[in-house]
Amino acid sequence: MSFEWDTEEPLGVPTFESNPDAPGVRIWDPIDKGSFVFLTPSPVSLRPGETEDFVVPLDSAVEFRTSELEIPERIDFNVWNSPEGVAEQVFPSGDGWQSSEPVEYLELPSTAVKIYIRVGCDLTIRERDGSMCVELDAERTISIGCRSLNESPAGTITVTDDIEDVMRAVSLFGSALKTLSPERSFPSLRGHPPFIERGEEFSVPSHITRPDSEVRLVLPPERRYVYAATSLAHYLGAEVVPGDTPRLETPVGEYSLASGGGFDGFEAEVSRVFQHVFFFDCVIREEGFYNVPVYERQQVEPLVEFDFADLYAKSLAEQLDAYLSVPFDAIESVLPPWHLTMDIVPSAENADVLPFVADELPLIRCPTPTTASRVETQPTEITDFCRSPRAETSEPLETRPVSPEPVETIEHVWVGDGVPMGSNKATVESYRRRVDSETSNCSTIHVQIVCNDPMMKAEGTVRERY
Repeated sequence: MSFEWDTEEPLGVPTFESNPDAPGVRIWDPIDKGSFVFLTPSPVSLRPGETEDFVVPLDSAVEFRTSELEIPERIDFNVWNSPEGVAEQVFPSGDGWQSSEPVEYLELPSTAVKIYIRVGCDLTIRERDGSMCVELDAERTISIGCRSLNESPAGTITVTDDIEDVMRAVSLFGSALKTLSPERSFPSLRGHPPFIERGEEFSVPSHITRPDSEVRLVLPPERRYVYAATSLAHYLGAEVVPGDTPRLETPVGEYSLASGGGFDGFEAEVSRVFQHVFFFDCVIREEGFYNVPVYERQQVEPLVEFDFADLYAKSLAEQLDAYLSVPFDAIESVLPPWHLTMDIVPSAENADVLPFVADELPLIRCPTPTTASRVETQPTEITDFCRSPRAETSEPLETRPVSPEPVETIEHVWVGDGVPMGSNKATVESYRRRVDSETSNCSTIHVQIVCNDPMMKAEGTVRERY
């Protein structure tokens, strides 16, 4: 017995099809090249579903009638009894679980594709032979909605070498946000900003629009200011406009980003504001769909005076006003360490890398030849590795070692000419290769199962796992 499965899907969102080997539904995510299978007691007729029927942002949906869903693996469930959010968590157990009231949604929190099942009835969840079975109270029409966990850019913005064009492009990075609520602190609710490429004139596809976040970033029209504020601009869906004094504006508030010390003071202040806002979103979102206790919430509550539940219901701009009314010094001691610092040399060529930078939400620094010190003597490890030394005058700029300033974050990345000592180097080409690989239309997965003995025939059921 031989089983082969090659997939070729042209769409950039999760798709649905009848399962080829047993009655059920197969979900395919062409971005992450992942699949997921639901088995049903009998073949089902699939119809396009409405993502608007779900309270969370989703990419695609399907509906069909069934009395049972079998998931051929042991997984957890989040149970929603209302659109308000998670009411209970269900884990695999021999005792099973039965609802005490109609279930609105089942969420599968640990799958490769984000999956929500809209049922609207009483149900029972049982573990059976290594599978999880969701038994409905009767045969019903249910909907399954999906969201890819790794979205590709929605298009390309063309900019000239005029810095104000770059500011307009960064203003549009917020188009990738799937929500303006504090849940955008979840990576799956942000999305990848559109590409940037340099050209003769500014242009942007009509479908790329900035969300109405009511937030503006006013920055001096210089590359180093714009590049350093990229993470903050993307996360806030902010409009980036030129001005003499760097500041953050909401309809009722204005917050200076000029912390003294010139550009270095601005750079540090932008990082502080970004961490400040992101941290409060993470503790405020406990009031939303996912009432999962956050350890830092207990630490920060005695330090602030606002009502968390009331603040969650307000707009992004109103939340921002409340967050920034709390001095950064008051919460600095409870902030978890940030994951990444990126040093980006503020050149015109590096404008292309900004969407990839924003996608990772790092703290950003913009070194110059004077702030990124030249390593005059190459480390012994470098000279030992090379077959022969080269004269200083013949050393190309892109291969010269540089010594970035130390960082306090977990990771450190350098973007620009030179070979960084003590950090990783990234280029726009490497980022584009990664995205091109993720968004390939053809699966790189090829599975063959061969049973060369009739006694092994039963082991062919492993194909259900794929």
